[in-house]
Amino acid sequence: VNIALIENGLPVWGAIYVPVTQTFYFGIVGEGAFKQVGDGEIKPIFARKNASNLVAVGSKSHAKPEETSFFNSVGVSQIVSVGSSLKFCLIAEGNADVYFRSGPTMEWDTAAGQAILAAAGGQVYQDINATEVFGYNKPNLLNGSFLAIADTTILK
Repeated sequence: VNIALIENGLPVWGAIYVPVTQTFYFGIVGEGAFKQVGDGEIKPIFARKNASNLVAVGSKSHAKPEETSFFNSVGVSQIVSVGSSLKFCLIAEGNADVYFRSGPTMEWDTAAGQAILAAAGGQVYQDINATEVFGYNKPNLLNGSFLAIADTTILK
């Protein structure tokens, strides 16, 4: 379940619920990001900075050569395959560092994850150089390529 609030073309609030694991992620940009499992405690989550062994998240069913090439160029040592919005959540909670998607997605696939990641200290960009934040409410709701990243210093 993905829910997001977009203001001025950017996600500012996001919630993702994973029924099978009863895991709830949510974030408010400028306020923080959080995770709750079942009836457990709500805990703050943070995107990690200055990672030495970079972990990428991706999809086995949608992987493309340009994604693997990018991961190699920034020194990714491990690629973890997880479903849909969970890729953003793994970065937001500090268990991964980068997610590059060169294939199409829809705005509703990414907005909640972007809000949670931004609230946790990471961000989603329109290109692999991290020059422009990924925006929403476009005339066509089909997304182009994007880069979700915990820490842009890995691009240096």
